[in-house]
Amino acid sequence: MSSKVIVTIFGASGDLAKRKLYPSLFRLYKSGNLSKHFAVIGTARRPWSKEYFESVVVESILDLADSTEQAQEFASHFYYQSHDVNDSEHYIALRQLQAELNEKYQAEHNKLFFLSMAPQFFGTIAKHLKSENIVDGKGFERLIVEKPFGTDYATASKLNDELLATFDEEQIFRIDHYLGKEMIQSIFAVRFANLIFENVWNK
Repeated sequence: MSSKVIVTIFGASGDLAKRKLYPSLFRLYKSGNLSKHFAVIGTARRPWSKEYFESVVVESILDLADSTEQAQEFASHFYYQSHDVNDSEHYIALRQLQAELNEKYQAEHNKLFFLSMAPQFFGTIAKHLKSENIVDGKGFERLIVEKPFGTDYATASKLNDELLATFDEEQIFRIDHYLGKEMIQSIFAVRFANLIFENVWNK
């Protein structure tokens, strides 16, 4: 995936965004895997300004930054839109902002959407992204959704169908941050308690 991209985060004021998403994006930026040709649009219902949103981002990454200036430079790529996921007019405004940022950052129409919201909103957002021509087939387009993905097979299947009405399967990434957490935390116990791994891991 190109590092030239406009990232749109639905649910940008939430805890997941502050604790996981902004630090993860900053690590990519700091390591050089996210170029200067990127911007992040945060959306949520709260009436934040760009300046306040930047301060939230800086606070979430300051411990990872080499300096306050580095954190502020990263946060300057962040933009905010107060957004009601059910309001078509807000998606029209989002499309206009994306177009402006695509030109400013030369992002080549590459778009990544992260749904950091309750799953009952996934289908609504995906439908509007298509109907308001935000997903337009230009550049690469990716969708990331967070678990929980429905409450049972029926609701998960319905959500899947709603997403597939806008995105192709290979464009959709379903993530569970905690699926392997216990295993990773116990990796040393697994390694030394199982002789079968001795020859493989003793390098």
